Amino acid sequence: MCRTLGVLLVLSFLQVIPAQKGIIQKPPLIIADEGESVNITCQASQGTMDGMKLKREVVNDMTVLTVVENPRNISPRYAQGIEFVEVQNTFVITLRELQKNDTDVYYCRGIAVINGNHNSVSGSGTMLVVRDKCLEKMKQEERPSLSWLLYVLAFLGLFSVSLLGYIILSHIDIKKHCRRGKKGQAQNIVYEDMNCSLRRNNMATLNVYQNRE
Repeated sequence: MCRTLGVLLVLSFLQVIPAQKGIIQKPPLIIADEGESVNITCQASQGTMDGMKLKREVVNDMTVLTVVENPRNISPRYAQGIEFVEVQNTFVITLRELQKNDTDVYYCRGIAVINGNHNSVSGSGTMLVVRDKCLEKMKQEERPSLSWLLYVLAFLGLFSVSLLGYIILSHIDIKKHCRRGKKGQAQNIVYEDMNCSLRRNNMATLNVYQNRE
């Protein structure tokens, strides 16, 4: 949903006629979660600002804040959720406790006095996308599940490698025992043959002595 809305805002933003130079507005894009606070900075690139407005102009066309010298006019919708600071032709506007319906493109527009002339100036706009807090929480809850899954897979992989190593070593050990058994059998056969030969020789010797007697 957030991606679709973001693409829609980008397309709407590209359709807006480029504004006059005169206000340096930043940042160009803000992605925030519900309940967070964000800052939009508007700075006069030349001359002196003689009044400034912050407007929403794509999703919901409305004036958020109007500043003319000292008097300030704040939209009732933002009466409890906006702060404004001006320092040397630089305006810092803080939007607090953001809600999903605050998603929009915000423009700084004003009057700049340049060489004694009053000129309408505007910033390039700031796209604000407010993400659903519940969706973000669900994503954060999914991350530990993925972590546990990775741990389980790693454990199973390690266990499989250990089991395979044990089987290989056992197989090698069995082969060694078999070879030793075969060698022992061969030695026993040799010993038996030698014993049989000795017995035959002894019998032959006894027979010779008996015949002589």
